[in-house]
Amino acid sequence: MNSTSNSANSHIPAKHTILLVDDDRNLRRFMHTLLIHKGYNVIEARDGVEAVNKYAEAVEVEGIDLVLMDIMMPRKDGITAYYEIIELDPDAKILFMSAYSENGLDQIPNGNFMQKPMMSVDILQKVSDLIEADFR
Repeated sequence: MNSTSNSANSHIPAKHTILLVDDDRNLRRFMHTLLIHKGYNVIEARDGVEAVNKYAEAVEVEGIDLVLMDIMMPRKDGITAYYEIIELDPDAKILFMSAYSENGLDQIPNGNFMQKPMMSVDILQKVSDLIEADFR
């Protein structure tokens, strides 16, 4: 899953902040490393409860450019957390990730979805595309 391409975000300014939300510690570790090596700041959350709390804290201080969020998590799922984050910040950008089938895409409120497992280059390209949309 290692990417050798630097083009996925070479035009993105350093220090955009991403909130990474997943209950799988190994996946969080992998994605955290991938994203920081591409110049992003990364804040981690283990579930939807932490995601909403960390978003609320960060939006007051530094802002969050993108949320990468799993759908199925303990305590609070990604869809519920999405609606709570959108109440805090109607302009929040959220990319959902799931290992479950794409058949449930109709429940994804914003249509931004990536199927797990994902290739590094695909993750970086999607992140870059969503963040860049603000700067065009």
